[in-house]
Amino acid sequence: MSIRTGSLLSICACLLAAIVPVQAARLDENGDPLIIAGFIPKIWPAVLFAALYFLSGTLHWIHWFRTGRPRYMLTLTISMYTMAMGFVFRIIYTQGDNIYSIPWYSLQSIFTLLSPCAFLAVDYVLLRKLSESLGDEVAKDCLWLKSSIIVKLFVWSDVITFFVQASGSGLEVNEDMADIGSNIALAGLIIQILSFALFTLLMLRFGWRARSMHPEIWKIGTGEGVWSTFGFFKITPFHNWRLLWSVMCLTSVAIIVRCIFRIVEFKGGYRGYVMMHEGFFYLLDSLPLWLAMSLYAWLWPTRLVPVTSSTSLPYVMQPLNDEGKMAAIHSSRSVV
Repeated sequence: MSIRTGSLLSICACLLAAIVPVQAARLDENGDPLIIAGFIPKIWPAVLFAALYFLSGTLHWIHWFRTGRPRYMLTLTISMYTMAMGFVFRIIYTQGDNIYSIPWYSLQSIFTLLSPCAFLAVDYVLLRKLSESLGDEVAKDCLWLKSSIIVKLFVWSDVITFFVQASGSGLEVNEDMADIGSNIALAGLIIQILSFALFTLLMLRFGWRARSMHPEIWKIGTGEGVWSTFGFFKITPFHNWRLLWSVMCLTSVAIIVRCIFRIVEFKGGYRGYVMMHEGFFYLLDSLPLWLAMSLYAWLWPTRLVPVTSSTSLPYVMQPLNDEGKMAAIHSSRSVV
């Protein structure tokens, strides 16, 4: 399955999961309308994070258009906007009688829960492309899986957990099925974090073995530092692949923190302490994910042009072709 197909499936699943649970408003024990979330979310943090994700997403789109429109980065650009839309729906949910509306609650919950699934796919693709850009020998020595199956294996794992989480989140808005829905979503999150933890170990091992087995590859671009390489609007190429690898490691830490938080949240149940106090959601979910994925606005991956040991010319990080393979294109020019 291609990344484009996976993205379309994810978007369709979001829409279906959000539309299905359209029911009459619930009533409490006194016969009054029941606030679906159990509390009224504050508006200002939702406005803040909607703006932050929209801003970072816009920067990603600017990079995308300026660097050849690489298809594999669409997963990031689109998901940043869908995450921002989740906060927009959260703002709408707080308005008037919308706090009793199951559809509005479902929209804000599903978009903020499921959009980060696409963030994981970004790192999967980048690890494959990074390993292949350094040469077949490096990829073979430093990965315990073939680079060609990394994306397929982990994306399919995420597609499965995506639908499990979507199903659980949809059931949560049904009063009789809320606890079952939480448990289903919890199961999806546990499978997701186990899968991503395996990927993170794979990525860390790649860097460690590259350093120990291929020191000449490890030292490529040593003279390039953070200040000379990072920048919101830079499109000049850089050769220090360790910078991109480090950013990928940081994003992985943020994703794992978020997954652990979500597991604790759903473990506590639909009306649990963590779920009823939205400060945890912003501090341990929205903030680390925004900080992590915004790093790619500072260091746009397609700017990487590592110089292999077999040539003095840079090996360009090209988009995947129709057969799912990356062409080995040597060029003295900068980016895709």
